[in-house]
Amino acid sequence: MKTYSFSAILFLFTILTSAQTNFLTEISVSANDLKESKFPADTTANALVIYERGESYIDKESFYLSTLIEKKIKIFNRNGFEEGTVTIPLYYDGSKKERVHDLVATTYNLENGSIVRTTIDKSSIFEEEYNSRYNIIKFTFPNLKEGSVITYSYKKTSPFIFKYYPWEFQGAIPKLHSEYKTSIPANYDYNIKLVGSLPLEEMPQEIERSWIEVGNGLYSDCTVSFYKMKNIPAFIEEEYMTTRDNYLARIEYELKTIQGFNGVTSHFTKSWKSVETEIEGDTDLGRHLKRTGIVKDLLNESFTTISDPLERAKHIFYYV
Repeated sequence: MKTYSFSAILFLFTILTSAQTNFLTEISVSANDLKESKFPADTTANALVIYERGESYIDKESFYLSTLIEKKIKIFNRNGFEEGTVTIPLYYDGSKKERVHDLVATTYNLENGSIVRTTIDKSSIFEEEYNSRYNIIKFTFPNLKEGSVITYSYKKTSPFIFKYYPWEFQGAIPKLHSEYKTSIPANYDYNIKLVGSLPLEEMPQEIERSWIEVGNGLYSDCTVSFYKMKNIPAFIEEEYMTTRDNYLARIEYELKTIQGFNGVTSHFTKSWKSVETEIEGDTDLGRHLKRTGIVKDLLNESFTTISDPLERAKHIFYYV
């Protein structure tokens, strides 16, 4: 099993930080983006996220969660073509579902010194059922070649406020620039967790006054937060590693409460007291332990003749 110390991770991060590139870290595509044939900090990379940006906010009119996404990726070789197929998960529950709007995907190539754009046709974007809770939007970039740069952007709307959009700074390929902006009204209380060992750039928070107004003088301010990482190494899964979610650099959100404008507080995250009450009232919990004779044939009768409980426990322990 391979393990990495924090100093080793920091060393790799430092190498990435010091590497010089000519990539343009914004959504527009430059000639230099197309001319670069490898990533100096990680020459084994098949592709590179040059730039990605997300923004999530509670819509003032619908109270839906809206998320804007834009991303630019460089394809170095054919092994990087898998980055040219994108899937977007859409959660649904009954009549409510998440939706994608204004999806634009474009492939850029350098041909005879000129930048050639190929935009995906709407008929090449598919939505299919994934399981009982998710559909997926799926599309593949056209005219993909070694050296291509691909960009895509879309807006995702969700009626499920408890599923505030998480942000993964780290992925299977290295990234030059990843940033995320969130706007959370003061009456929405989330547990916010930063996972992984990679450092965030220090970014300010802002308070936007009267973000949501519902009349009769009722309103809610909003906390606007900015998160950014640069020169992010690819996440490599190791043999015998526990779930990647324990290590992948990202931000997660868990809705605790919503303070309604009618004065009612809705709780979404369970307290230890509520969990205790739920367990006590669960008639199914522990039913296997209530069965008799589950282990009666595992030990011979000699163990049952030992009267001292401690000695009996020792004999069973050494037997096992």
